[in-house]
Amino acid sequence: KQNSIAGAAISAARNALPEIAPWPVKVSRAGNFLTISAGHGTGYTNITNAEFFPYSDGLIENAAPQKIKSLNGVTEILMRTGVDADEFAEASGLIVLNRIAGDGEQISTGFIFDSPIVWTGPNTNSISNTLPIALAILFAFIGGIILNAMPCVLPVLVMKALSFINRPNTDASALRKDGIAYTAGVMTTFGALVGLLLLLRASGNAVGWGFQLQAPTFVVTLAYVILAIGLNLSGVFSISGSLGVGQHLTMRKGTSGAFFTGLLAVVVATPCTAPFMGVAIGFALTQSPAMAIIVFEALALGLAFPYLILAFAPGATKALPQPGPWMDRLKQFLAFPMYGVAAWLIWVLAQQVDSMGLAAALSGLVLIALTAWLWSAADKSSKTVRRVSTIAAAVSMTAAIAFIIVISGRPPVQAGLMTADDGFSETFSEARLSMLRTTNRPVFVNFTAAWCITCKVNEQVALSTTEVKEAFLRHNVAYLKADWTNQNAEIGAALSALGRDGVPLYVLYMPDRDAQILPQILTPGTLIDALENL
Repeated sequence: KQNSIAGAAISAARNALPEIAPWPVKVSRAGNFLTISAGHGTGYTNITNAEFFPYSDGLIENAAPQKIKSLNGVTEILMRTGVDADEFAEASGLIVLNRIAGDGEQISTGFIFDSPIVWTGPNTNSISNTLPIALAILFAFIGGIILNAMPCVLPVLVMKALSFINRPNTDASALRKDGIAYTAGVMTTFGALVGLLLLLRASGNAVGWGFQLQAPTFVVTLAYVILAIGLNLSGVFSISGSLGVGQHLTMRKGTSGAFFTGLLAVVVATPCTAPFMGVAIGFALTQSPAMAIIVFEALALGLAFPYLILAFAPGATKALPQPGPWMDRLKQFLAFPMYGVAAWLIWVLAQQVDSMGLAAALSGLVLIALTAWLWSAADKSSKTVRRVSTIAAAVSMTAAIAFIIVISGRPPVQAGLMTADDGFSETFSEARLSMLRTTNRPVFVNFTAAWCITCKVNEQVALSTTEVKEAFLRHNVAYLKADWTNQNAEIGAALSALGRDGVPLYVLYMPDRDAQILPQILTPGTLIDALENL
């Protein structure tokens, strides 16, 4: 009996030993990321976790989290490369698959493999990582200047235009202080944003430029603010006889209004990426935190630079128009771009949350409008009416905030559902990209997001045109769309591997050649020329 027990124990121990993987294991590398694809087939289902343990140090960053995806009989493990990864031509080690058996038992099985590393991205850490520091700072500064011309900054430009009109006789000293305060607001907000970004990345999150717009609660909060500013411009409400909430802060005399305008400029600028920005941001986020902050602050200075120059330009006040009755009509007209931005934000939200979340957001917008009206009703009314209206406005605002909490609890829309509905593109995945590249077929990848205005303009101007579609078909180019509207670790890792940390990004993978990164501002000619050079 003792022998049988010992034999059973020995047999169990042998069964627990790792075995050579009986199915193919592919290893691919793109930039600073390694992907291990275990093609175990449908014999292994209900996989809850997977881990890779390399035999050699330096191949991967051991402390970094490993992210997994298991679908259609293939489990992918994505991880950051280590400091000596460039020295490895192949990867060997142990894969541990954790799965739940039919009886509910948790089973862990180890498999040994040895596979060559195949590059699926540029065979370098990316051009941005080797960019001279001075050039990266210059690119960031130029990108910040160009950002002023992007449509997402329109609300702030409107506010500043009205502030100039409303201050025709301001002395030069006050204008200079205003310019400095505005610049301080921009740079302070950028500093806070990059600090949060670096903190999230250090925690293992694949986030980049515009990451806050991946949060539905931020999107709906921004929609509330933009709607309130629009209602304010329309004359629905004001505060203490002044110009109103956002308008009161952005158009008032003194440095606080200018500082707040700088803050608002950064918030509304995040959906846009200007030329030169992508390379600079990609460089910044591969450097030390101190260097990353320097590059981002150069970007902030570029964003603030036009207004700063205007504030210090001699005789700037003489170029300002004289105030008159036309100001009220202009102010009311300029409310409509605000309403347009609010509507666009709700469109973005519709691709992030389910129908109940969207209903909550729309209800919240109605309550914001009601709050504005109640606040207006309290102005210049009797004491009793003022008290009742103020209480009702507070209740309405509280209810609007409660709807934000409701939205935060709604399940997100599955990433990728909105990307391949045109019959022309496919949903991006590393597995699909790798498979297409093994067939020596050219692949075009569009990294995009619903909240990226530049992305949507490019898609309408270039990618959706008949001539571009015909060129794709003529050259047999596969079109993958990587939708980063919601948080997606795989897309975030793919961006980082290419030396970028934001969208838009357009990459053309060609057989037997390194990937080609195309300009962030696309035209049909740019795309067709790139395809003709295949």
